[in-house]
Amino acid sequence: MNTTSTLQSQERVAGALSYIFFFIPMLMNIKTDFTMFHAKQSFMILASLIALWVVSLVFVWIPIIGVFFMLLRWLVHILVLVVALWAAYQAYLGNKFILPVIGEKMDTLLSKIGLINFFSTK
Repeated sequence: MNTTSTLQSQERVAGALSYIFFFIPMLMNIKTDFTMFHAKQSFMILASLIALWVVSLVFVWIPIIGVFFMLLRWLVHILVLVVALWAAYQAYLGNKFILPVIGEKMDTLLSKIGLINFFSTK
């Protein structure tokens, strides 16, 4: 966990903005361990939402189960929005807030799909 005093305000803002679009720290040319951590976590949130969307497309055509999945999808979207806002707030404060499951396994999953170098600080 980083403290606010050791991080520049640009890093904190870039880390927070990465939860809007995960590639913002790269566009701002602020590739530090802190900003790339939040960019990776934001990317994993987006990938999870896309996976949920694909799965729900399969089940939406089944009459009773489809309604359940539509409701579940909206509830998950609201939950993800709240979590992303909380993580952005934590990034702005200068904290590395690790999301359960997503944050804990993101380096392993990104390595398996070959995207870990995309988020490197070099």
